[in-house]
Amino acid sequence: MSKLIPLNTETHRNWKVKKDCATRFAANQHVLNVRAAEVGFAVANMPVFVNRNAASGQYLLSAVTSFEQGNNLYVGDKGWEATWVPTMLQTYPVFLMNAPETEQGYAVGISDSSDDFTTGDEEGEALFDAEGKNSHFLDRVTSVLRDDIGRDIQTSEFLKKLDALERFKPVDFKVMDADESVQTITGLHTLDEDKMKALSGDELKEMNEKGYLMVAHALLVSLNQLNVLVQRHNLSSGKTLIKQVKLEVAPQRDGVH
Repeated sequence: MSKLIPLNTETHRNWKVKKDCATRFAANQHVLNVRAAEVGFAVANMPVFVNRNAASGQYLLSAVTSFEQGNNLYVGDKGWEATWVPTMLQTYPVFLMNAPETEQGYAVGISDSSDDFTTGDEEGEALFDAEGKNSHFLDRVTSVLRDDIGRDIQTSEFLKKLDALERFKPVDFKVMDADESVQTITGLHTLDEDKMKALSGDELKEMNEKGYLMVAHALLVSLNQLNVLVQRHNLSSGKTLIKQVKLEVAPQRDGVH
C-alpha cells in the first residue's frame, strides 16, 4: 500500500508532474469525492450521492461518473469533458499530509509509489525552480489544498447534521441492459425527500443559515443526471447498451459495489 511522503527540495528538486496525469487518474475512477461547496457545480454534469467509508464509517459526497468500476464516462479522447473540475483533480498528484511536528500540523506530500512524476525531458510542471523554491505550479496547488481544509470540515459537518436528522435514504441502482440483464449497484445514499419536507421550522432555519439547504436541494436535483449518465454510456463505443436505470430503496449497506 502506498503512503504519503513530504516534498523536499533535496529529493524532489528536479521532479516534474507529468502532463495530464490527473486526467489519466480520473479515467479509472467511477466515483469522485466532492465537497459540499462543489455540489452546485457537480450536479450540472453528473449525479452526486452520499456513501460511507467502510473503514472509517465516515459519510462522503461522491459524484458518480460511470455504472462500471474502473471507468469514467467524463474522460474522452480530448481529456476531461465536464464543465466542472473537482478540487481533487485540480491538485492531483499533490496532497496535504499529517505532520504534527510542523507549526501548521500538515505538510505537502506525494505518494511514495506514484508514477505521476518525471525527472527526465518529459513535458510536465516543475515542483521547484532552479533555486529550489516552490514553483508557481506548486504554490497554486498548495493554496488550493489549504483552502480545501475548510471545505472538508464544512462537508463533514453538513453530512453529520443530515445523519443526525436521519435524512439519508439508502438506494440501489438497477441497471437494465438492452439484453434485459440487470446489474445492481449498491452502497449509495441520497436524501429522503419526504423527510426533508418534514423538517421543523428551527431545523430549516439552522440549515439555511449554514448554507446546507441549497446543497441538499442540489443533491436531490442531481438524480436527474442519471439520464445523462445513461446517454454517455450508450454513446461510448464497445459498451452494452443500457435500456433503463431505476433507483430503489435498499437496506443499509456500506461501500459502493
